[in-house]
Amino acid sequence: MEAKSSNLKKIRKAMEKTLDSKRFEHTLGVEYTAAALAMRYGEDLMKAQTAGLLHDCAKCMSNEKRLSICEKHNISVNKIERKNPFLLHAKVGSYIAMQKFHVHDSDTVNAILNHTTGGKGAQHGGLVLGDRALDVDVEEDGLRGHGAAPLRQGADLLRPGLGVAAADR
Repeated sequence: MEAKSSNLKKIRKAMEKTLDSKRFEHTLGVEYTAAALAMRYGEDLMKAQTAGLLHDCAKCMSNEKRLSICEKHNISVNKIERKNPFLLHAKVGSYIAMQKFHVHDSDTVNAILNHTTGGKGAQHGGLVLGDRALDVDVEEDGLRGHGAAPLRQGADLLRPGLGVAAADR
């Protein structure tokens, strides 16, 4: 547990240096909310915290840098992503989680990779660990009141039957 705890501290410090102050505050909120929901619903605490900390690790990169990383490391980019490279932050973020932070757990990597798309391992605005969607990205206080309710409703439609754990439900 000590090693995992110290790894979380290293990731937190790296995110503080990498992200702008508003995004870092949001990231800490997502980590906290993911941890609280993981404890409440019996999911893995370390996976939840790690995914929460790293979910936006590529968010403050320039579009050019995200595209460059994708091209250099053979990460697929579709036409929509090429025209809107800010959409690549989850793909690039999952790559960074694996390469820079040595995160190789598939639940955590998939939660980062899919936290914006509703793909396998996440819903729009959420992280999935085990069989439960932790709807934390839109529940985190920094995003509350900024259109989060429609996102939560859309997330419910995207993944019917998946147990959704949301802070205000």
